[in-house]
Amino acid sequence: MSNMNSTTNSRELRNQLLQLSNIVSFYKETLIDMSNNLINLHKLKIFDGLNYGYSDINDELTKIKNKLKKYPDFFKQDYLNTRKITVKNLEIELNELLIDLIKVSKYIIPSDIKSSLKLILGKDYNIHFTYFELSQIDLLNRLFNCISCWDSNDSNDSNDSNSTNNSTNNSTNNKRVIYGKETIVPLIEENMKTSSIVISDITAFPMFIKSLSDLIIKEKKKLKDRNVNFEVEQLSKLFNYQENIVYIKNEHVNNNSLIEEKNGFIIVLKLCNNRYLVFQGFAKDDTMELYKTNNYIHYKYKQIRDNVSDLTNKDNYLKILNIRDILTNSPKDVATAFKNKYTDYTLLKEKQIGQLINEFLLASKYRKLEILTLFLCGDENDIKLAYILYDILKMKDKKDILIDVYNAIPSIFKIKLDEAEIYVTKDEENLIKNNMSDLSYERRINLLKLSDSIKDKAIEKLKSMKGNFQGDNKAQSWLDGFLKIPFGIYKENNLMNYKKNTIKTLGNNLYSCNEITNYINNNNYINNNNIKQEWNNYMIEKSNYLKMVHNKLDEVVYGHKEAKLQLERLFAQWLNGETKGAVIGLCGPPGTGKTSLAKNGLSKCLIDDNGKPRPFGFLPIGGSVNGSTLVGHNYTYVGSCWGRIVDILISTECMNPIIFIDEIDKISNTEYGKEIIAVLTHLTDSTQNDNFEDKYFSGIPLDLSKALIVFSFNDASLLDPILRDRITIIETKPYTIQEKIHIITNYMIPEIVKDVGFTKDEIIFSEEIIKYLIETYTNEAGVRKIKEKIVEIIRDINLKYIHNYDNHNINYLPYNVTKEFVDEIFKMKPKMRINKTHTEPTVGLVNGLYATSTGVGGLTQIQVMKYPSEKMLDLTLTGQQGEVMKESVMYALRIAYNMLSDEEKQKIIDDANNKKNFGLLVHTPEAATKKDGPSAGAAMTLAIYSVLTNKKINNLVAMTGEIDLYKNVKIIGGLHAKLSGAKLAGIKLALIPKENLDDLNILRHDNISPEDDSFKVELIEHFDDLIKYCFQ
Repeated sequence: MSNMNSTTNSRELRNQLLQLSNIVSFYKETLIDMSNNLINLHKLKIFDGLNYGYSDINDELTKIKNKLKKYPDFFKQDYLNTRKITVKNLEIELNELLIDLIKVSKYIIPSDIKSSLKLILGKDYNIHFTYFELSQIDLLNRLFNCISCWDSNDSNDSNDSNSTNNSTNNSTNNKRVIYGKETIVPLIEENMKTSSIVISDITAFPMFIKSLSDLIIKEKKKLKDRNVNFEVEQLSKLFNYQENIVYIKNEHVNNNSLIEEKNGFIIVLKLCNNRYLVFQGFAKDDTMELYKTNNYIHYKYKQIRDNVSDLTNKDNYLKILNIRDILTNSPKDVATAFKNKYTDYTLLKEKQIGQLINEFLLASKYRKLEILTLFLCGDENDIKLAYILYDILKMKDKKDILIDVYNAIPSIFKIKLDEAEIYVTKDEENLIKNNMSDLSYERRINLLKLSDSIKDKAIEKLKSMKGNFQGDNKAQSWLDGFLKIPFGIYKENNLMNYKKNTIKTLGNNLYSCNEITNYINNNNYINNNNIKQEWNNYMIEKSNYLKMVHNKLDEVVYGHKEAKLQLERLFAQWLNGETKGAVIGLCGPPGTGKTSLAKNGLSKCLIDDNGKPRPFGFLPIGGSVNGSTLVGHNYTYVGSCWGRIVDILISTECMNPIIFIDEIDKISNTEYGKEIIAVLTHLTDSTQNDNFEDKYFSGIPLDLSKALIVFSFNDASLLDPILRDRITIIETKPYTIQEKIHIITNYMIPEIVKDVGFTKDEIIFSEEIIKYLIETYTNEAGVRKIKEKIVEIIRDINLKYIHNYDNHNINYLPYNVTKEFVDEIFKMKPKMRINKTHTEPTVGLVNGLYATSTGVGGLTQIQVMKYPSEKMLDLTLTGQQGEVMKESVMYALRIAYNMLSDEEKQKIIDDANNKKNFGLLVHTPEAATKKDGPSAGAAMTLAIYSVLTNKKINNLVAMTGEIDLYKNVKIIGGLHAKLSGAKLAGIKLALIPKENLDDLNILRHDNISPEDDSFKVELIEHFDDLIKYCFQ
């Protein structure tokens, strides 16, 4: 039995010693954590300028460390025997160590809050908190760096206070004391140059010296204490009946530490028995935005976000937030502070750069940090400016402010600052590289990648410039312009050259991608050298590139599927074949997106290896008076200069830009247009444009064979035939009503309301209102005019909204635009007048159809009537009819006469014999508008036939088509515009040539044919078909 008791006692002793070993291990780990935290906080200047500072706290930790040294990692019976102590005595010693650790926790604790709670409350600290509070503690453990902890249970401990005071006094006694030189000068050498001397031990100094009246003691700089004592009564007022954790701003942060000044706050935990723990610390840099994963924090963050919904670029500014800002402020206060910061940012942006730099350098550390952070929230230029300010501070900094500021910048913005350094450095290198003026003319000419014969021409101008005593300004202007031309520089994408380079690498007679693929797959050597993988990657990248092109074109312009498809085919050709230049013509009505398709589509699809779009040069040709606009004047003329084409090469800094030539059809038939057309003909000739010349730089060939030349025009028929033959014409068709409604609803209105200062939900245009605007106030193929009308409407709403705000009319928005409101705005402006069909069938009145080059179509009435004349069937034409139209009337009369019966013909002959002659007046209304073209031939014939036979023509039928002498109705153009116009005019049946069947099928395939139950289209082949449909 005694053996059993002995065994039990031995096991119990081992368990006790194991528990005590674990306690010592915890103390050591805690001490290491406290020491590491102290060192890190010292680097962040948390203890700088404090009376009880880093050295004092480190001394206390060293004392505890020395006490812990005597304890082994694992306690055994031998240890107790050696020291002749009991387990109880050992427990008392370790408890005293715990008291020492808790005492020093008023000044330093482990950095994470969970370890600190284990120290103060024990390992089962979680029993003091609810699940919700533990989730907050878990978040704080990751995002809060503890400095110290005050425990209300220890607040009245006098020993602790005395210990602190003694420590402070000892610290003070050990401080070095500085005495004035005049006091101790008799005791030192005469040639001593220092004005003060340090005495480490004042007791070693002669007593009589200390009594001298001229003893001067230099006072130490007055230090402050960290607030480590709190009032329980004041703390209790912070809590309501539900809360056990509150967060408050630390009003006593150490301003020497920028980190604590910016991020410092206090956490107060309420425990049972009216016990409080007060943690001082600061928010850590949350690079992963972990705080947003906590439900409590996420709810407050969402409230803040909702309160700053009107703030521009709010997402960037919200990244400034840390957990301190969210926990210690109400969402409304944070929103107000953010808006103030944004106002501050806008004011800083308005300052001149010199003024801004001066303000930044003179500002406090905190203000410097604030300015940098505000700019790091902005766009690319703002971020570059932030780095420039930071770099200037780096050069000027003499007080180590830079390190403090950099450490306090949130990590997400540190990354931006570091990236900005790379960009700014690169920009500066490019500036140095581009600033060629620092090199001599000789060196710059020599660096050109040109033949010696061309360089010789430049040398001649240089000699002329240097040979003249006063300098040759003309030669210098020529030379400066010549050196700006980017000879041999092309903006290209390696993807388009990869195939050609691969063929060179393989060294075989290969051309197509299929040949290369088969060759690579069948060659083991190539398979082992990764060329196969690279080739496969290239084929995938090609496919991805074309998908990017497709998406980009869709983003830029809505609709125009056929035009986009043709452009995609061109890109596919460049990817698979030669990357030569091209000549493209975008033909279509105004306002259909031709310029956008080129500038924002082609340019941004042709990206180079740096991801930058192909440079775009705009050349409006409409106002040009002669070819010199394009190719300059001869060098010999006074005031001569190079032309716009060279200007574009210089400004785009490459020889393969996109040259966009607008409104080419407007000058084709003008007096000076022929000269311009001759220049453009040469420019677009693929056999000549590799040696294009500007008159000013005569003899200097410019290789434009890789340039992409894009023409824009409304009517291809007006172009010079030779030039038109060299252009790949891509048509942008007129928009249908539904397409216009889609563009206006999804693109135009959101953009306009944003410009005026509203959201798309605050001003509402119904589909019916948009359609009413289109049909009542515009008559166009594009959307240019309708945009003007919508801008006017939204601006008027904005004006009324601002006026009504004074009347506290808070229900003004959202505003539904009504027909009455639209009519009220435009009451002083005429509505679009659309020619409607006649009210009843009439003799000699035919509904013809027209289409303009702007994509608009409609009804044009052809009126024929008899009048007395000296000559039978004499023709009089009125209404600004052109030459082609006059010819149509001449043979229309003959066809109509031949269609008459023998009796009707004989009656006309009899009337002529009886001197009852009559003539025919053929009139086309809207006499001020010129009309021409053969497509009214069938309608003219029908009108004349109607008069000659006295038959009424159906007023709800319209027709179009040229007619030949055999009475066949021939093909016409502008079918879509004509049919759309006919339907708007109230026509029920449109007659078109059978030869236009393909055009009609295309309209039907694209779902843009205006046909429905109220509007039919019939195909006619012969004049007899007209008679069948038109006469009642």
